[in-house]
Amino acid sequence: MHFKLAIVFLLLIKTNLYAQDSFQNKLQKANQAYQNANYSGALEMFTSLKESDDATADVSSMIDCSIGISKSCMAMGQFDHAISECTEAFNSIKGAESVSGERQAMLHKLLGEAYLNDGLNEQALQKLNIAASFISDKKSLFYADIMEETGVAYLNSGNDQLAQEHLNIALQTRSQLLPEDHELIADSYTNLALVVLEEDYFNTLIYLKKALSIYEKKFGTNNLKVANVYFNLGMANLLNKTFTQSTNYFNNVKEIYEAIYDSN
Repeated sequence: MHFKLAIVFLLLIKTNLYAQDSFQNKLQKANQAYQNANYSGALEMFTSLKESDDATADVSSMIDCSIGISKSCMAMGQFDHAISECTEAFNSIKGAESVSGERQAMLHKLLGEAYLNDGLNEQALQKLNIAASFISDKKSLFYADIMEETGVAYLNSGNDQLAQEHLNIALQTRSQLLPEDHELIADSYTNLALVVLEEDYFNTLIYLKKALSIYEKKFGTNNLKVANVYFNLGMANLLNKTFTQSTNYFNNVKEIYEAIYDSN
């Protein structure tokens, strides 16, 4: 009798472990779809997982699904959907002690980023500062990402000094942890250029040309990030009244758009 009970008990354990492995495998596939830029597919997979028994039975698993949904929505420009998803996730974890600080930091960061893209800078700063408070390792890429978003929020709010401080923290950390030609480093250069665009022509050109070199090496010539750098170079030269160079840069933008988009 005891032997039979032991067998049943072991079978139950194996069944639960299999179910957990199955959920984790599906979560990994959804994350892989996101990494491969299959955002609509990832969104569908994360949403389906969130509705599964595994997610509803474990708040941390549910939060992982919500994070995936929010990231996928952000990538597709569905910022209101991301805000709604993060807000719902926060309501679900009230009073839950099992949710890690890293998960909560990620939710706050995503919500701050969504607010930022919706032009809600004060709400973005509030959430991004909360996200930063959860991070103990100030030399991590995750912390650098938060500093970058915070810098952009300050830039949009007109506080150039705080914008530059936070963007420099992000750039310094990224430069220490990533290859010198990494896209995130170019992003930092681009944002720093925007901070000094109207008052420091020399450093604006330095930042933008560093960013341009990285983007062209990674993406080639016909890419929207490359076009964005050319546009900012055009604006910098327009403000500097070097009109011929400005016109040349704007023509570069036009040529890239014509190569990427059709006549409409």
